Amino acid sequence: NAVVAGVPSLHRRCRVALVLGQTVAAMPSRIWELIQDEVQDYAEGEDLLDYMSDGDGPDFDSLEPPVHLNEAFPQTIVITNLPKVPQDKYARLMGVLGKVIDKFNPVDKVMPKNPETELTEGCAIVTFNDAQSAESAAEQLDGFALDKKHTFKVVRMDHFDSIANRPDEFEPQRTLSYYSRADFRDWLADKRCREQILLRYQAETEVYWHDMMAGQPVLCYGGEREKAMKKVWCDWRVEWSPW
Repeated sequence: NAVVAGVPSLHRRCRVALVLGQTVAAMPSRIWELIQDEVQDYAEGEDLLDYMSDGDGPDFDSLEPPVHLNEAFPQTIVITNLPKVPQDKYARLMGVLGKVIDKFNPVDKVMPKNPETELTEGCAIVTFNDAQSAESAAEQLDGFALDKKHTFKVVRMDHFDSIANRPDEFEPQRTLSYYSRADFRDWLADKRCREQILLRYQAETEVYWHDMMAGQPVLCYGGEREKAMKKVWCDWRVEWSPW
């Protein structure tokens, strides 16, 4: 029996169709015709609200949020500029890399192969237990010279796609929406038109104002804060600004 809940007349018509000897294969098209008849009946005056359930349906705020796929790989790095070797040298190269990488305690490392050339792709994908270990390994291994021809270039897996998809031609981005004609060195100027000089003698380093009106240099700073904490405030190179 073909039953459509809430539409008794459609149920009766389906039973008649079966009695008339229609085959099961013909049922889907026949049922569609019956539904079209019912829709036509509704258009001619039957109220669709009679067949609708009461209420407005479930509250959307009570539904669970959709699950999003996490595509981040913070625990994985990619080491490039490795030698491209065939299968018979794969284990040997992996052993050499292990002596350099294993001190960072990776949980997995693999060198992808090119199925056409049957050589490795010249890179290794290394995964660690946590993101901190991956970051430490990336910082320390980047620039490591395996030999005279191969120097590691290490990138995070999360940054690999953006680097690989960069255009061949560099396109500078304009980051400034406006500019100022103000003197950006005005913070170096003194309202009294004084200059500063540095004096070093024995173990002392002192910065003075060179004031022509005063007739002699005026001490600006001589490391008082550091001396109060019993620290050496300067014993080699000196860089300073007036403020």
